[in-house]
Amino acid sequence: ELLRLAVKAGERQLDLVNNVADYAKISERELLLDQVVFNLRRSLEIMVEDLAVEAGQQGVEVHYVFDPDMPARVRGDATRMSQILGNLLGHVIHFSEMGQVVLEASYVRDTESAGLLQVVIRDEGRRYNSLEEVKGLAAADDDLNLAICKALAECMGGGVVVTSDSRGQEVSIELRLEVSGKQTQQL
Repeated sequence: ELLRLAVKAGERQLDLVNNVADYAKISERELLLDQVVFNLRRSLEIMVEDLAVEAGQQGVEVHYVFDPDMPARVRGDATRMSQILGNLLGHVIHFSEMGQVVLEASYVRDTESAGLLQVVIRDEGRRYNSLEEVKGLAAADDDLNLAICKALAECMGGGVVVTSDSRGQEVSIELRLEVSGKQTQQL
């Protein structure tokens, strides 16, 4: 168990270095996105389940709901998608205290072959006592990690919006992905 935690800590450090490199590439308009076909639902499940284990050690439950009509296979940058969603889910988990975090994902087609992955991450377990506490969390909006996620989402034809109020924090993410090939229903 300790070895697994050490590996995860090392991966987070590597992610930080990669995030800074990404930010530099985005600033210089040199970032290239991979366009690969991947299983959207499975990629989301893996990312959420990995973070749910760590969240459980913090006393935070993570639940997820995926729209059953979400396409099985999409084309886009799976690595960047996981980076954005993983960082933002981790951000909400970090600010939740003995709470419950819910991730909801859906896909809205705007053409026959493309659309937006829409993800909402909500902290449903935390209640804030004062407006100052909420403003303190909103200041995290200036965090480098969040700025990188916003910039990556924009590169992927989407965006990120973070809101905080007395009920908790909510992060809304949109990412453009193309539907790929024949879709089969997964049960």
